[in-house]
Amino acid sequence: MASFILQKKTNYTLALVPRIDCDRQRIHFDIIENPTEKRDLSAGTVGGANAECLVCGQATSAAAIKTYGQSVGLGHRLIAVAVRDGKGKRFRTVTSDEAQRALNVPQPIPFGDSDAVPNEPMPPKGTLGFRVQNYGFKTWGSIYNPRQALALATFSRHIRSIEPEIRAAVSGFGNAAAEPADDLAAAVTTYLGLCVSKLADFCSTITVLHSHGSPRPGHTFRMQTVPMTWDYLEINPISDGAASWTKITSDIDATISRLAFPGHAHVRLASADCLPFESCTFDAIITDPPYYDAIPYSDLSDYFYIWLRRMLTPTHPSIFSTELAPKRSEIVQNPAHNKSAEFYERGMSRAFCEIHRTLKDSGIVVLVFAHKSTAAWERLLTALNENDLIPSASWPIETESPGRMRAHGSSALASSIFLVCRKRRAIGDGFVDDVESQLNIRLHERLDYFWTHGIRGADFFMSAIGPAIEVFGSHKQVLRLSGEQVSIGDLLRLTRKIVANYAIERLAGSRCAQDIDGISQFYLIWRWAYGTAEVESGEAIHLAQSMGLEFTSLTTAFGLLSQKSEKVYLKGPIERRKIDNLGTPKSAGVCAPCIDVLHRATAYWAAGKVSELTDFLSSALPQGNYELMLQLAQSLVDVLPPCEKERSIYETFLVGARSLRVPDSSVDTSPSPDRKPTVRNQKAGVHQSFTR
Repeated sequence: MASFILQKKTNYTLALVPRIDCDRQRIHFDIIENPTEKRDLSAGTVGGANAECLVCGQATSAAAIKTYGQSVGLGHRLIAVAVRDGKGKRFRTVTSDEAQRALNVPQPIPFGDSDAVPNEPMPPKGTLGFRVQNYGFKTWGSIYNPRQALALATFSRHIRSIEPEIRAAVSGFGNAAAEPADDLAAAVTTYLGLCVSKLADFCSTITVLHSHGSPRPGHTFRMQTVPMTWDYLEINPISDGAASWTKITSDIDATISRLAFPGHAHVRLASADCLPFESCTFDAIITDPPYYDAIPYSDLSDYFYIWLRRMLTPTHPSIFSTELAPKRSEIVQNPAHNKSAEFYERGMSRAFCEIHRTLKDSGIVVLVFAHKSTAAWERLLTALNENDLIPSASWPIETESPGRMRAHGSSALASSIFLVCRKRRAIGDGFVDDVESQLNIRLHERLDYFWTHGIRGADFFMSAIGPAIEVFGSHKQVLRLSGEQVSIGDLLRLTRKIVANYAIERLAGSRCAQDIDGISQFYLIWRWAYGTAEVESGEAIHLAQSMGLEFTSLTTAFGLLSQKSEKVYLKGPIERRKIDNLGTPKSAGVCAPCIDVLHRATAYWAAGKVSELTDFLSSALPQGNYELMLQLAQSLVDVLPPCEKERSIYETFLVGARSLRVPDSSVDTSPSPDRKPTVRNQKAGVHQSFTR
């Protein structure tokens, strides 16, 4: 189980408390209000896919669980029941009869030309966002328990057979010459099919219980992935509660009523790279293009497609002619389907070529993009630029919930960038020196605006891309003095450098931006942009390059970054305490990075070694740089969230630093290579004050 918590409020907790049988062969669960258990009930029994036995404490590795799931299969056990009565919603324990009946469910009745329970294969291993295959779930039908499969199959069987009945019921509607009965019957059947599709989103073993506040069911696709879950909520689809058939049909009916408008809308199914419209047709084209490698759209679509195909093939035979959703022409970067970054860029270029053709000369294109990777933006903007579609405005708009599941422990964006593009009007070339000057002016103007309106971190970097490409696109092409053309990638690296410098000044003040070393600036910018999350290695490399640093040096020589596969993690003060001679001058006249000094100083302070701390600081910091180190520490406190342990380390150190007596010392920073650093210690200490 991932957690034993059923409901969590500020001053109230309801939890399943495990109770071991006297023969130590079975575990029961009691439902307790505000339990006083010593164990962390929110942690459950699983961490990092490794499981702990509640009886003996033995750990079972993730690898062993995966092997068992693939060879034997993972089972289900009903452990609690939620009921509603006159007093509202409450939880109770399970009777033995209920536990048995939950598993002894009859097989659904076959219908149509497909199995009642979907036996279509899951996407291949390695597909982004899919982890359940590793645990033995090979078909789409395997992620439902027997009762869920029976419910969805039964709804689907009835929807498939209901269209003739609907056609008879609406035969007297409208103009008979236009065959409205067939059209209306098809529309009603389709909407009913979509209701079952929505029901399936709440009816799988991926659906979890949201325990904070009022307990409620979560979505299967709460993170645009199909993750492995260790406990799940099974809803009752034929009740009138949340996520039930009654609630879903009522919500969709209300949505249709709100969206109804006078006039006509024409919906066309076509490929984005071959639009069935004349040239110069549209005043505006608004699109949310695929996000490079972030979302496996067609693979995720299969979850709904398999049920829709069972229900609606007689109604829409051409749409549901394939076993699974079509994938060959999907414009994404997805190694699982042999689709490279170049494939994505070529596909986007063809689509933008069609947009340019069908757009009026005075028209606008609005693109919505929310990828955090510079590589993704480079591919998208290159395709735009090649087809003479140039952003004339950009806006970061908060489109994601701050508490969404995907945001936890990741560097995901909270905002989407809305790019407003027009057809290129520029006819002249520009030179990089002039464009860089224009870029600085325009970016600082927009960055001031974004900062004032609370855009921060990774969103701040992404928000600067629009204004940068505005300047870049005001020229037919941008050239170096040598005649070489400046690429979109060059522009993005320059933009990132300007944004990093701007952020450093805002976060730590102008003196810190001017005097502090690049390694320490990198550390501060990373914590500001990504917090303690892991980042794609390509993005980490881009950030290092934009700040004039070597990525390999940050991982090896400085021990600042840790790379595992395609992910990079920034080490904090606790991990870096193990580095020998951290913070000591590297050689004659060469001081260690300020962040190294700070990290070793916090270690001395945490260990209560005040004397060693003052001696270390007097030898490690040039004269006057003590306040600079404190400013760096305070800046890190400001960018880290209150719950982070690293923040509390700096806060504790800063409180003590106010009364710490640091000798007024200086390191001789003479450039002579054969001189050893000399340290001057004065007898009288200098009281260093610090104001937050």
